[in-house]
Amino acid sequence: MLSPKYLKILYFFIAPILSCLILFFYFQINPFTDLRKYYFQGDGMFVFFWIKNIAIEKSFYCSKHLAFPVLDTNCFRDFVLDHNYLQVMIYHIIAFFTKNFILIQVIYNCLTHIFIALITNLVLLKFKISKFLSAVISTFFSVALAKMFFAHNFTVGFYFSLPLIFLIIYWFYEKKIDFVKLSSQKKLFLSPNKYCFLTLIFGFLSIISSAYYAYMFLVILGFGLIMICLRGGKIKLEILNISLIFIIFILFAFFICFENFVFNFKYGYNDVVSRTYKAVWVFEMTFANLILPVENHYLELMRNIAKIYKNNSIIYEGEGFNCQIGILNFTGYCLLLLLQMKIILAKNLDNDKKYFQFFGAKFTPNRFDLLKFLSIIALLTFLYFSSGGFYRITHFFYSQFRAVCRFNIIFTLLGLIFWGIYFDQLIEQQKHKKKQLISKILVTIIFVIGYLDAVGKPDLLSKNFASNQKLFENDKKFVEEIENYLPKASKIFVYPVFGFPEAMGNDYRSVSGYLHSKDLIFSYPTPKNRKSHLWQIEVAKLEFDEFIKVIKNTGFNGVWLEKYSHNNQNQEMNIMEENLKKIGKKVIISNDEKLVFYEI
Repeated sequence: MLSPKYLKILYFFIAPILSCLILFFYFQINPFTDLRKYYFQGDGMFVFFWIKNIAIEKSFYCSKHLAFPVLDTNCFRDFVLDHNYLQVMIYHIIAFFTKNFILIQVIYNCLTHIFIALITNLVLLKFKISKFLSAVISTFFSVALAKMFFAHNFTVGFYFSLPLIFLIIYWFYEKKIDFVKLSSQKKLFLSPNKYCFLTLIFGFLSIISSAYYAYMFLVILGFGLIMICLRGGKIKLEILNISLIFIIFILFAFFICFENFVFNFKYGYNDVVSRTYKAVWVFEMTFANLILPVENHYLELMRNIAKIYKNNSIIYEGEGFNCQIGILNFTGYCLLLLLQMKIILAKNLDNDKKYFQFFGAKFTPNRFDLLKFLSIIALLTFLYFSSGGFYRITHFFYSQFRAVCRFNIIFTLLGLIFWGIYFDQLIEQQKHKKKQLISKILVTIIFVIGYLDAVGKPDLLSKNFASNQKLFENDKKFVEEIENYLPKASKIFVYPVFGFPEAMGNDYRSVSGYLHSKDLIFSYPTPKNRKSHLWQIEVAKLEFDEFIKVIKNTGFNGVWLEKYSHNNQNQEMNIMEENLKKIGKKVIISNDEKLVFYEI
């Protein structure tokens, strides 16, 4: 028999293991299979680019194989990834063991879910939720966004810091964090306690995990400040404590982007990320979208509802597709809002009652106080993040966080924590162990059904596996054939011309040249709106004979045509190809005939 000490340690492996099993067997994402099926396009190629550039090539945003000719810089620092420092570090560690860019992403994907499950479990236990429900909730929360294209883990999928953020704000709510104190002589002095040190550690982890969660952390810290101010009483010291910590994290956020500031000072500021304020509106989080069924739902009725809404709503665009959090999570969140309304309307709520009743469950004062805290956070997140919320004021001036619907994970966690506390109370009210066991089984079934309702069928990813495998072989063979034919370090002009990243109409298909080659040098990717990109645009506009003369004199050995649909560029592509056929010394065509190389 294992000792209680080892059993306590083994308990924390439950949620991570279950999380991996869901990934492996439900979503069919695991590192022990044919990796070619994970060769996802679009943002997948975008992520694969960064993996090769940062982790495999260890170029840290620059590359000698790209952006030729280099007229100012071949560094891609305009797209700020410094706030993804933790992810970059994990990529580097994995890259010590493998140079396969797909395997690196798949392993990273698994590790993020393990990390989220572990951290969430620890936080829920701090909220006094039972071990049973902590493990169940941590498992399903860790894979809440697994329905999304798995490459999104690079930005919004690594949300381990969100439970930690809630814990920090709860400590402020409970007056546990001391950063400065007031002496008997009424003088301020530094006196950080253990909660302060933990807040600083957790906050730093949030800041370096992703720009999205750094932003979320600062916003929710602001919620904490609002709660303290509304509570009243002697709050000056509490306000000072949270304000100082807020300032520290603002300074730290700027510090980790220092190298990027230096880059912008040297080469000039070049905003390639922000979108228009209108785009912020298109990608916002509408409250209705949270409860909408997913389009690949198990029930035909729910699928039809999703399709009808999508076809008749101008809001349901882009990443609005991923806003849904499922009926269970949405209901839990709405019950927190309802609880807040009850608190506002009720009289003498904070008396010396032994318990408080809400929807048939009897809560002790301590647990009810936690629910009150969560209900306040639920109300503030609704006012700030939902459609037309206060976030629009911030995003009017700073629209880099344009996809507000990505913050739906906040609503998911709030809903799950509510159900954890609620079901815990219902189970405890059962006096007999047999009834408690039956209750736990029923609760587990509810969570399983709720999860399936939220994510739908796993075919959202798996339906692309076969085509991904073919595309991987198509691209790999095409690039290898070019590399075997041309001399080492040959230079290739990629047409049509696109800047990188975030170019309208660009699906990152031509990144495949960089991904599969060893020594070739490409014009694309090139930093968007920098001199090399602008030069390529002007050269591509020249008459064909002049175009060939200029790129040959620049050192290019051939032209790479990407013949996938690019809005209105098909006519220009046809003209370019007809002209290249007349002068091409060697022609290499991909199996799908969408990529063509002409030696010049």
